[in-house]
Parts: sequence; C-alpha cells; structure tokens
Amino acid sequence: MFLFALGGTLGLCLTEALSRPDYHSFVNIDNAFRCLAGAELFFFVFLWPQFAFGRAASRLWLEVVLLWGLSVPLVLTAASVADAGWGSLARSQALLACAVLVVIAFARLGVERARWYYLGATLLCGALPLMWYLVYDVLDVKLSWLAYASPFWAMDLAAVPGGAWPLPTMIGLAGLSAALWAAK
Repeated sequence: MFLFALGGTLGLCLTEALSRPDYHSFVNIDNAFRCLAGAELFFFVFLWPQFAFGRAASRLWLEVVLLWGLSVPLVLTAASVADAGWGSLARSQALLACAVLVVIAFARLGVERARWYYLGATLLCGALPLMWYLVYDVLDVKLSWLAYASPFWAMDLAAVPGGAWPLPTMIGLAGLSAALWAAK
C-alpha cells in the first residue's frame, strides 16, 4: 500500500495529470519531491498507525526499515526530477524519522490509546495551522509557530530546495517520542 501510494503520487506529478493548458496544478514535475514527501508523512502519521498499534516495537522497527528501503528509488527519482538536492532529501527524511519515532513510541503504549494518538495527530497536523490562518486572517496577528508545529507544514519547509531545517518541529517530535517511550 505504501509503495502504491508513493508510486501514484510520483506518477501524478510526472504526468501532470491534474493540469490543463489553462490551469497549472501544484501537483507537477517541479513539486514532485514536495508531494512525495507529504505522501510519505501522511502514510506514516495517519495510515500506518492503524496497523502498528498492538505490535511489538522490534517488529515496527523492521517494518519501518523495510518500507524506507523499498521507497528509496521513488524518493531519489522524485528528488532528481524536481531538482530538490541532497539537503532537501536529508531534511525531509530526518523529519519523517522524528514522526515515525512518535508513532512507534505511541504504539508501545497499546491499542487502547490509539484514539488519543489520532486526536493529537489531527490537532497537531490540522487544527493548529487552521488556528494560525484564522488568527492571521481575522486579527492580522502573525503566530507562525502555530502553523509550523504541524509536521506537514514543516515537511513543506524542509522539502523545498534551499529550505531550512525544521528544528523546532523535529525537537518537539523527538521530545514527545522520548516522553512517550518513558511513559510505559
């Protein structure tokens, strides 16, 4: 499923299937790596935990290594096509590793805590950027940290060529995974 999602994302970007002559879609060759990095993050944050909760941590590590190993050709292809560079590749994969640490740490706590994981992931990934937008649009106050607390916004920042390291998000995710790891 993971490889089909990444392959489909890359295929949409390379064929520019969502673009028309009068409309240039975001899903195109220039943004292939950003789209692929976002698809990877979406899979590991929202889809993979459905299968991960209740399993042993050693098996989860094996699954992550296997999935990452199998996705390397697609990731390298997308980075090459989009001229993303090695810096973008390193930043995005490091952020993805921090997100995977949180999932594995939460999965160790057991299936009964899965609902809290999804509530927290939804608030972090969607509600905080929405709150940032509403505060900015209505009150004209820039609270950028609200948006960049989301791993998806941080991934978009990390995956662009010449982007910055999303250190606050990475440190927050790593700290959360350490706290969850110590909780059991």
